[in-house]
Amino acid sequence: MHFYPHNIGDHVKDTRHLTLLEEGAYRRLLDHYYTIEKALPLDEADLCRKLLARSDDERKAVGVVLREFFVQTESGWWHKRCEEEIAAGNKRRQQSRENGKKGGRPRKSVPPQELPGGDGRPDTGNPDETQRVIGGLALGSGSRPGDGLESAQVEGLPPCPHERLVEIYHDRMPLNPRIKVLDDSRRKLLAARWKQAARLDVPPFGYHTMQQGLDAWHTFFEICSESDFLTGQAPPSDPGRPPFVASLDFLISPDGFRKCVENHYHRE
Repeated sequence: MHFYPHNIGDHVKDTRHLTLLEEGAYRRLLDHYYTIEKALPLDEADLCRKLLARSDDERKAVGVVLREFFVQTESGWWHKRCEEEIAAGNKRRQQSRENGKKGGRPRKSVPPQELPGGDGRPDTGNPDETQRVIGGLALGSGSRPGDGLESAQVEGLPPCPHERLVEIYHDRMPLNPRIKVLDDSRRKLLAARWKQAARLDVPPFGYHTMQQGLDAWHTFFEICSESDFLTGQAPPSDPGRPPFVASLDFLISPDGFRKCVENHYHRE
């Protein structure tokens, strides 16, 4: 796992009595547990080496934390919360794979009376019904196909959860470049794709709520992670050049996003 939830309140409550060195050892032990997704090895010397615990005090802190927070079993040092989070993460990934094979998360049906128009028809905001529809994407008169900054809005769509989308990208595509600076230009691109994807009639997209949107982007990044080309696993066309690895900027660019949705880089 490359991401796991960290409840600050619970952590502080459970570790308030630890020294700074012991708490640091605990965090490294947790990180290593989630990285290998199994009980920590029983060989403490080897474990300390992997944690870079070199001084006597550091190795002592590792031993103290192991015996207080972990359970020694035949297979290694076991941690209940870690096992629960790993199982939950594996379940989410498996569900995303299954949804991707089926064409995305099943669309939630909306009763006609709950549609924005109130009369069983979507309120397009265009009484003359002259709005153009291209590839399932409604484009207002003030937008251009492919510019990625369409002005049409989705009624009731929650604002773009920029940080959550970056977290999902990191979790689903650990081989790809990590985002270290979430600046205005990236926020604008994420917001544009969030709105565009909500209007798409292409699995896994087309959503109205925050949870539907997050689930859709989970599936999108999961499918992208299965592409050898997007993850740098495909050999380059030019042997003298490094393989292409898609960044988040590429995936949320108008052209890159369109090609990913149209399955240019993924083959069964």
